[in-house]
Amino acid sequence: MTDQHSNVILFPKLQATLEQESLVALTDKNYSEALEKLNQLIEHDIKHHDIMMSKLICLMELDRIEEAEQLCEILMGKRDAHYYEYVHIYLTILFQSAQYDVLIEIVDEELGQKEKVPSPFKDQFKQLQQLSQHMREELIIEHAAKLMRDLHKAHQHQHHHQQWLIIEELQRIGAPPRQNIDHYLTDDSVHPMVKTSLFKWYRDRGVNQPVNVHKLGLSGEFTPMNVPRIENHVTIKETRARLNEMDQSNPTMFQQLHTLLLRFAYVRYPLIPDEDQAPALAEALISIGNNLLSIHNETDEHQMVSRYVEELNLCDGLYLSIIDA
Repeated sequence: MTDQHSNVILFPKLQATLEQESLVALTDKNYSEALEKLNQLIEHDIKHHDIMMSKLICLMELDRIEEAEQLCEILMGKRDAHYYEYVHIYLTILFQSAQYDVLIEIVDEELGQKEKVPSPFKDQFKQLQQLSQHMREELIIEHAAKLMRDLHKAHQHQHHHQQWLIIEELQRIGAPPRQNIDHYLTDDSVHPMVKTSLFKWYRDRGVNQPVNVHKLGLSGEFTPMNVPRIENHVTIKETRARLNEMDQSNPTMFQQLHTLLLRFAYVRYPLIPDEDQAPALAEALISIGNNLLSIHNETDEHQMVSRYVEELNLCDGLYLSIIDA
């Protein structure tokens, strides 16, 4: 229908009438009527700046935010003389719809371009970005407070899976850890996976105060920010390297055992065995792989290897008890 209308020439008098009527309706805040007149003009390919700006105003006032956002994106894509005006409206839409992260990212991109943003717009962009950062922080604080209340309830009712999900969400939104949950790391009633998620949250947020961790009959004191990521731990890297030969001969089995290793490390984290345990750990994984392939090794397993076989299977079960819950 749009193509048919655009091929029909609109008489100048009718065009002027529609423009005048749309302006009057807009002035009188009759946004639906104004939008109807504007769409008639646009359908006839009359799309000059004033028309498009008026349509944006109508869409925003009618709370048709998604349409206004899409129209802004189209107009910005033209990068014409009014580009920064459209960007400003787009940022305003993002702010009004609480899309703070997107707004902050776009302002960073615009200010980082070689082409300098004109001063009036530059100041407006920065102001919207600062407001968005403030609003985002306020939302995080509010959301984190609710999540913390939910976490304490989940702990009281021993809902392990829910505790894990809550801490993962706290980590995702970038909430700062609170000291009043340090005791979770030493509480025997807290699932090892929950403790891992909690410790990872501390590490990712750069906590530099030592904390005690008890799990699986093990204990230790760690400064979270100084502990390497699970996949970067020297013991995990060394153990994986000892399985590389299997990666060539049986890549499917290698992937299964590598997954088992990472699950073991996740459940144990940060209480991962020292580097000198990598040979026994690798041998335990190979033993598990042989059992899966129904290959029986006639030599007796070393006591340490047998212990790791049991612990690898235990940690796999603990991991799945949370992930598959």
